[in-house]
Amino acid sequence: MTAEPTKGRPRSERLHQVILKTAFNLVLEKGFRALSVELIAAKTGVGKTTIYRRWPNKAAVVMDAFTMRVGSGSLFPRADSVADSIRLQMRAMARSFRGSDGALVKALLAEAQFDPELALAFRERWTLPRRKLARSVIDLQMRAMARLFRGSDGALVKALLAEAQFDPELALAFRERWTLPRRKLARSVIDQAIRQKELRADTDPENAIDLLYAPIYYRLQMGTGPLSDTYIDGIFDQAIRGLRRC
Repeated sequence: MTAEPTKGRPRSERLHQVILKTAFNLVLEKGFRALSVELIAAKTGVGKTTIYRRWPNKAAVVMDAFTMRVGSGSLFPRADSVADSIRLQMRAMARSFRGSDGALVKALLAEAQFDPELALAFRERWTLPRRKLARSVIDLQMRAMARLFRGSDGALVKALLAEAQFDPELALAFRERWTLPRRKLARSVIDQAIRQKELRADTDPENAIDLLYAPIYYRLQMGTGPLSDTYIDGIFDQAIRGLRRC
């Protein structure tokens, strides 16, 4: 019996990733202003029409590249403890996800796209229980973002924010491909916390997002201090004390 050939990633998807990786490396090397679709195409070895079929401009390419590199670490993890020591549980979960447990979760998520029974079990036995404590999710997500921003990713965010003041396309791409998707995620978590009466009923979700995350971007931009876990926990604790039900 002849073995079936191993199925690989479709060529178009491979090319997409190569383009994004090339764009990410180029923006780090040359800066956004010096970057062009033509340069990305030349370095990737494709025609510029290939890129324009996927993205409207270089800002869109750069933001997708940035999201590919950083986004997975800045999305909302799940947590399922109801104890006041939630941060310890969250740290334990994060540690486990660095190894085989994380690889297994990723594999299950992939398989669940094609298996309805697995999808249902995963949702009911893993996802939904971990959605119960919204405030713990926000805390861990804030810390994950701060860790990312301590290194070259933070330097890139600062550079992109600076360039966005003068480049409307980049400003639009940054807002639509980075800021708004993450605000939408934060909004859903905060809305859930209000429904579950973990936060005050009169909490304005948009104001709460600004209260929690604006200090991270301020410290990143102004360099007033390190984005340490201690700093993040302090912001979180003070904000939640004000937002918590009386």
